Amino acid sequence: MTQIDPVRKIPKDFLGNFSEYTTWELNQASEDELNLLFQVSDEVWSVRSDEGVPLLIAGVLPGTMLGRAPELWIMLCKELEQRPRRYVREVRYLVQRLREIYPRMRTKLEDRRPQCRFAEFFGFRPTGCWEQNYMIFEV
Repeated sequence: MTQIDPVRKIPKDFLGNFSEYTTWELNQASEDELNLLFQVSDEVWSVRSDEGVPLLIAGVLPGTMLGRAPELWIMLCKELEQRPRRYVREVRYLVQRLREIYPRMRTKLEDRRPQCRFAEFFGFRPTGCWEQNYMIFEV
């Protein structure tokens, strides 16, 4: 069964297993910025396959009273990036659980076709809006 565990920092077994892009993003952030991301997120989970392989870390930043939906962020691991079809069930399970908690969510993605197709497969739709060079998707 997919292992989804609440976390407040990056688990040690995830270090060295992140995708190239996630590694680049983590290298751009200071330790304080990374700690702040985990602190201000409503919830953060680590997701592992049935075999315990690290797949991703997902978190949700709170929405606003003025209507901005809670924002999903993801730190993708190499295994999921290299074999996305193998782990569709695990990701679908996570998205279903998140939608039970957050019926409305948004996420920001760079305009990269694989990322956008992956988001759309799980029910996110482009809003047509952009924020700091990122496309906004909502579910």
